[in-house]
Amino acid sequence: MRNVDHFADRGVEIPEELYPKTVTLKDNVRIPDYYPKGLAIVSADFRRVLDQFDAGKHQYVPVEIKLADGAPYTYGPNFFFNCRQILNVVVPEGLYCPVEPDYLPEHLWPVILSPLRDFSMFKDKMNGAGLWEEIRADSSTFVSDAFIAAAKEAGLTGCETDGPFPEV
Repeated sequence: MRNVDHFADRGVEIPEELYPKTVTLKDNVRIPDYYPKGLAIVSADFRRVLDQFDAGKHQYVPVEIKLADGAPYTYGPNFFFNCRQILNVVVPEGLYCPVEPDYLPEHLWPVILSPLRDFSMFKDKMNGAGLWEEIRADSSTFVSDAFIAAAKEAGLTGCETDGPFPEV
């Protein structure tokens, strides 16, 4: 038996001093409300909509954004976003598990998720969540149908998804 915590770094608060204070864009463009490349950056509008579902469940760190020419970015405030909500909602039947780790119970075995695979989610395990990471799938961020509807209604950009995946 090995004592390995595959999920130790997921869902934890990152000390604010580890984040950069400013970000300079390569081009003078407007970034989407949800920009998940590298350190995810979100707008205040994104935060407002997500907090309708997940208030207090994620980490937002203020960031000053500058344009490539050094001018201030006028679409703010903006925040680095750290998803801290980790859920186990994917229905496991029929999913591919690349390994069967002897150090994890079967209900936590990692699975391969992609838009090319059919899978569904347990709606009752979502508990009204708006955005989360799936515990058994690294780098998989999910949003509920309700959050997507609210994001569209608010005109948020950058919230495109693969799916939808059935909520059962």
